Amino acid sequence: MPNPVAAILKKSRASWWLLAQSTIWIAAVIAGFMLPPPVGTVEETKVWVRFAQFVITVLIGLFVLAELRWNRKKDSLGWGSLSALFLVLGTAVFFSYQFFAARWTAPYSNQRVVIGDTFTQLGGQYHRENPNLTMEDLVMHYAGHIEKIWTRESLQQRRVLLAGLYILAMPLFTICIMSIVQAMQCAASSSPRKRAPTPRSASVN
Repeated sequence: MPNPVAAILKKSRASWWLLAQSTIWIAAVIAGFMLPPPVGTVEETKVWVRFAQFVITVLIGLFVLAELRWNRKKDSLGWGSLSALFLVLGTAVFFSYQFFAARWTAPYSNQRVVIGDTFTQLGGQYHRENPNLTMEDLVMHYAGHIEKIWTRESLQQRRVLLAGLYILAMPLFTICIMSIVQAMQCAASSSPRKRAPTPRSASVN
């Protein structure tokens, strides 16, 4: 008699392997055009990237449950419509992310750093004395020490907002990708065959 615990563990490992592979593939596709937010140190950036991957993994698991329920040929149109909807939503969030990332960051040392909207006392005085300096110039003059130019609260607020847009875009594009894959699978699936009518027994005269 097979061990039921071993069978459960075997199925769990197979499911986890599927989730892990799917997450790696989808995250790589999205990372090809969407860079993580410049939220501070490299380690802080990794935290947001890993959290985005965690969200993708959970979402894929939930999505698989939906795919088991709606997997017939007639469901292909619904999945295709869902993919188009989330493509529009994901694109809107993507461009919002790019827009705010361009406005709220400045280049420094071959990377981009977040800039705030409220000056510190020192930063405000320096800016008043040098009104022609751009935000990029200010960052350069302070050697990248942005906490001396803008308040910590304003910097943190923009970091969180940029990270939030980045995290939001991940599940939107994930649903878009998985929906179109499921739509193609449903469209390619063969319709269930009709059972052949049972021949009637010959009537006895």
